[in-house]
Amino acid sequence: MTLAALTMATAWANVYQDPKTKVNYEYWPGKSEASVTKTTKSTDVIGDVTILESFIAYGSMYTVTSIGDYAFSGCDDLTSVIIPNSVTGIGDRAFYSCSGLTSATIGNSVTSIGQSAFSNCQSMTSIIIGNSVKSIGEDAFKNCHGLTSVSIPNSVTSIGDYAFNQCYNLTSITIPNSVTSIGKNAFIKCPALTSIVVESGNAFYDSRDNCNAIIKTETNELICGCQNTVIPSSVTSIGDHAFYRCSGLNSIDIPNSVTSIGSYAFESCSGLTSIDIPNSVTSIGDDSFNSCNGLTKVTIPNSVTSIGNGAFSDCRALVSVIIPNSVTSIGEYNQEIKGVTNVENIPVST
Repeated sequence: MTLAALTMATAWANVYQDPKTKVNYEYWPGKSEASVTKTTKSTDVIGDVTILESFIAYGSMYTVTSIGDYAFSGCDDLTSVIIPNSVTGIGDRAFYSCSGLTSATIGNSVTSIGQSAFSNCQSMTSIIIGNSVKSIGEDAFKNCHGLTSVSIPNSVTSIGDYAFNQCYNLTSITIPNSVTSIGKNAFIKCPALTSIVVESGNAFYDSRDNCNAIIKTETNELICGCQNTVIPSSVTSIGDHAFYRCSGLNSIDIPNSVTSIGSYAFESCSGLTSIDIPNSVTSIGDDSFNSCNGLTKVTIPNSVTSIGNGAFSDCRALVSVIIPNSVTSIGEYNQEIKGVTNVENIPVST
């Protein structure tokens, strides 16, 4: 493909600018590959953009194989992007804070999506992830408020920490059977989630009994739930942040197979009004029910020995708390428990 080229020399590479889209491509004379590099000005790139598969500069053809770090960062007037099959990698923060970006199509040769690659693209409503992607980086789609669903191809093996953090309107996710690693809080602060499915045949994670949750198969730990989750009786622990800020969660039955409730597990579940903790639970983690503003009643069984720091902090509606003699330690910042008039057997904090 021949285009009139604007070429700017640098100390170690040249830059070719597509005169139609103002997208910059960095290339090295004597080599055949090129990379999309940082735009000259973030206001240069406007509207719908299709990344070039190749271009000719000074009589030589270069194939575009990657999108570099920060390449389109802050390009607020970019509305859609199509990434061709020649591209194999998307760099860190490549499309960071492109506030006007509504859709992105990732080609079928891309194998990795970098850290924060599409983070803060708050207008994005559509993302098509190519079927060669193996890794989705940390914070890759953080704060993509417009996303309602994501189709993760069965080529993906790892989903990074906080990858879909604060996708407030995300209603459904399906984890393919190829995924072997899900990072910390990958789907945290997604309060609209109503459907969570792990495809059958995944050796590391499952959604047994159609539970609408992600469970680590080996440890039976529930790591991600939603407002429609039904905790299976085979689950032994509720992980840190499992239901964090799940404001649509109105009730939850914790089976007597569960022995521990992790830190921040139900923090800011404002729809919860009461919680019955089964007599299999021995520990309640830090901030586990922090800021559950609708919680009026808590019954803690005599199997529990410790209540973590801030476990019931800012539960201002609490009127009834029953704490058994088995509890030997209540952590700091649980003044909402200690301020309730109908409390039985509060031990001294240790």
